[in-house]
Amino acid sequence: MRVRMTRAALLAALAAMAIIATSPAGAASAYHMNGQGTITMQGGGLPACAPVIAQGDCTTSDQTFSWGDLTVQGVGLLQDAQVAGQYKCKSEGNVGGVGFVSKIRGNASNFELTFNFQCTNLSGVGPAFINGWFSNVNGSATAPYRSVAGHPHPTPVEKGVFTFKGFFTKTNTHPYSINASNGDGMSCVGGFAPSGFNGLKITSAAFAGACTAAE
Repeated sequence: MRVRMTRAALLAALAAMAIIATSPAGAASAYHMNGQGTITMQGGGLPACAPVIAQGDCTTSDQTFSWGDLTVQGVGLLQDAQVAGQYKCKSEGNVGGVGFVSKIRGNASNFELTFNFQCTNLSGVGPAFINGWFSNVNGSATAPYRSVAGHPHPTPVEKGVFTFKGFFTKTNTHPYSINASNGDGMSCVGGFAPSGFNGLKITSAAFAGACTAAE
C-alpha cells in the first residue's frame, strides 16, 4: 500500500509541529524561517518501495538533489542581525568559486539526507546572505550513526526521521565550513510527499519545512 499525502495536509502537519522561537535574555539568535517547494532528484530518483515501512535502503547509491530556487520567510534575530523578510535559497551552487551539493540516500520512509543552502535576500530587513546546512539527526548516543557518503560533513544522521539539526550563519560562508564555531545551531521539521515518478523511482516531491535558531 502506498501512502500519499497532499500538499495541504503536509503543510498543516508541519505547521502544527513547528516551534516558534522566543528570545531568552542575552541570546544572539532567536530566528524562525519556513518555506515550501519541489525537490527534484538528480541521480535517477529514490525507490518507491512497498511496503515502505518494512523496506530497507533499496539502493546503494547517493542521489544529488535540488529544490531549485526556494523562497522562504524569515523573522527574528540571527547572530545579532534583525531579519524580517524573504530569501531565495539554493540547495546546490557555489560560494567563493567552490561548489556545494545536497545529498539523499534511501527511500521515502527510510532515508538519510543533508541539505546545504545559500540564501540571498529578496526583500525586507536582513543580512544579504543566510547560509547553512541541516541533516536528519539521531539524538541517541547509543543508536547507529551513518553519514551520507560524498558529503564533507561527517554528520550523524538517522534514517527516515523528519526532524533535522544544523547551523545558520548571517554571512556568505561556504555551507561545508559552517559549524559551532561560526554558526548558530538550529532545529528543523520538514517532510516531502512524492509528486513525480519514473517507473518505481520517485523523481520529484513536494517539500515543506521550518527551522528555528535560538542561542
